[in-house]
Parts: sequence; C-alpha cells; structure tokens
Amino acid sequence: MQITPLDHTSEHYAELTRGAGYFIQPFWLGLFGDAVTAYAVVKGEEALAVFHLYVYKHLHKSFVINTPMSQHVGLFLLKKGGATYAAQSDTKRIVRAIADFLKKQYPGALIDFCLPANISDVQPLLWSGLHASPRYTYRIDLTADEDTLLKAMSPERRKNIRQAEKAGYEVLKDKHPESVVGLVEQTLKRAGSPAHSEILEAITHSGDDSIFFNAVMSADKAVACAIAGADDDTAYYLAGGHDADAGDSLAGSLALWRLMLEAKERGCRYFDLMGSSVPSIERYFRGFGAVLTPYFRVYSAPGLTSMLQKLRHKMRASK
Repeated sequence: MQITPLDHTSEHYAELTRGAGYFIQPFWLGLFGDAVTAYAVVKGEEALAVFHLYVYKHLHKSFVINTPMSQHVGLFLLKKGGATYAAQSDTKRIVRAIADFLKKQYPGALIDFCLPANISDVQPLLWSGLHASPRYTYRIDLTADEDTLLKAMSPERRKNIRQAEKAGYEVLKDKHPESVVGLVEQTLKRAGSPAHSEILEAITHSGDDSIFFNAVMSADKAVACAIAGADDDTAYYLAGGHDADAGDSLAGSLALWRLMLEAKERGCRYFDLMGSSVPSIERYFRGFGAVLTPYFRVYSAPGLTSMLQKLRHKMRASK
C-alpha cells in the first residue's frame, strides 16, 4: 500500500469522498488552504481509504495535527464489507500504511491527531513508536421525538431550556454572523483557548448549506449562539458562545437546543457535541442526555505533549 496526496479541490476528490463524513468534505478542507493535505491509501490503482493532515512549523519544529475545529483526521474506509477477518485485516493494513508514512514523511515531528470513533485498531501506530489514548465525545440520537430528547436531559438542563423559551428570547437562524463570531471569540478567550477567528469568519459567511448557526437575541442584542456543520448522517457542534454580562445561563442552553432541533429537521441522525476534557464542559454536555462515545487520540512522546499543546495554542492565538 502507498500514500498519495489528493487535490481536495478536484471533482475526482469530491466524487471519491461523497458520503465520507463532514471533516473530509471539500468545503471543510478548503477553509485551511495549503496547510491541509488530503491523502489516499492506495493499492495498485485502487483507493482504499482517504484522510487528511494539517501540518505547520513553529520554532523550526513540524507539527502534524487535525485541522483546527475538527474532531479527527477524517480517516474513511472506501472499501467495506467482507468477513470479519478480511475486514479487520484490511483496516490493519491501512493503519499500518499510515503509520509507515508518518514515520518516513515526518521524522522528529510532534504528532497529535485523532481517529474517528469507528477506527479502533491503533496497534500499527503503537508498533511504530507512537502512543494512543482514549478521548470522548457525546452523541445524541436525533431519531427520538422532541419530548423524548427533553426527558433524556438532566433536570437542570431541561429547566434552563424551558425557562429560556418562556423568557421571550428570539432565536434567529443564520443571522448576525459578526455577532456570532464575536460571542465565540469572547467565550474562548475567557476559557484561555484559541479562537480561530479567520476560520469562524469564513464559516459563518460562507453560505455553504453544510453550515448552520443561530443567534439568541435579547433586546436586539445577540447574547448566545451555536454553530454546527453537518453531513448526511451527523451534525457536529463546532463552536458556541454567550455574553457573560447577560446575567443568566439560559440563552446558551437554548441556542444549543435549537441547533439540535435544526439538525433533526435536516434529517441528521446524530448530533455530536465534539466532547471536552474540561470537567465543567463535560458536565454541561452530559446534561443534554447524550451518550458517551470513545475515540482514539494518537500522539508522539508523552513528555512532549504539554509543550506541543502550549506551542499550538500560542501559534494559533497569534494568527
């Protein structure tokens, strides 16, 4: 097997990745310019899988990561089915090819990316000297009716949503993108996280049908917002924000709830909250009645992890 780059702006790529999931769609990869490269795992002339990597340099060191705001590298197996042994063996060969590629293409690089939840065979990556650990996201099954979705939530979250609906907030769809970006930037800054301002601007102004967002208004002012990207199966909560001076926590819950309902109306089966390792955020997401879903993070030497995170935040914040 070999790894070959793909032009993610080409019609061939669009056809090859049709139905491959949100984070490998041409629109999404197009937001990141030359920093992101799409790849195919090929055997002969047959493409067996696709994925992408985001690479940058800082202080003469190469970093290999997911694209910003992406849950994973979009590894998608193009050939499915077959007996259990054959399917597992194919997956292992594909992951081994990726491991060999990383070792050859990025020697000495700091690597930190995630695999989608359906790819659980990380053994070839471990054998190559990389490390892997579980991460978690929360997913909500949107096939349930609205009452069932509410009943699955914590009493606090359900109460917040009902109180917000009675408070007279107005929820506007795909309006006031500048205010939405501003609220996300303020919220991330309070949390000490990079805001990805240019990406947020591109997302909210793109007009692409895969992106949808809302703004919760109070007295003609946006006080909370939520942004999602969706493929045919799943909507992903990309970002959200709220005005800390608004005086309550109701608007943020309402923004996310209405975003979930919008995803349901679009025909999405799942709503993925994109997870968090921050305990307070994890509790907040869990309150929406979602199901904990593990996936794997792959990274280079553990001793370098904290440095990698600090440098990534510093580099992104300076953009």
